[in-house]
Amino acid sequence: MTQKMTLGKRGETLAADYLTQQGYHVHTMNWHCRTGEIDIVAQLDTMWIFVEVKTRRQHSTALAAITPKKRERLVSAVYAFLEANNLDEAHWRIDAIGITLSRHQAPQIEHVEDALDW
Repeated sequence: MTQKMTLGKRGETLAADYLTQQGYHVHTMNWHCRTGEIDIVAQLDTMWIFVEVKTRRQHSTALAAITPKKRERLVSAVYAFLEANNLDEAHWRIDAIGITLSRHQAPQIEHVEDALDW
C-alpha cells in the first residue's frame, strides 16, 4: 500500500469513528460503482449521508481538494447507490470531512454538512 493510500485509509477510519461518535450509523465504506466511489455511507435518523473524505498533512488543502469534477462523480455515485438499494424516495445529503494529520498534534476534523450548498 502506498503512503498516499495509507494516509487516505487512516483518514477514512478517523472520519467513520467521528461520525459514529456523533450518532451516525455507518453502513458501508468505499462503495464502488461504474461512475465512482463513495467513501462513507451513513445514516442519521431517516437521512442518508454520503461522505467524501479528504485527508491531508496541511489544513488548507483538505476540503479544497474536492473539485467540481469530483463532485459530479460523487453525485452520480450517490444516485447509483440509491438505485441499487431501492432508496429512490430516501432523504439524503452529501457531506465532506476534511482530516488534517500532523505529527505534532491530534488529527483535526472538519465536517461540512450538505457540502453541495457551498
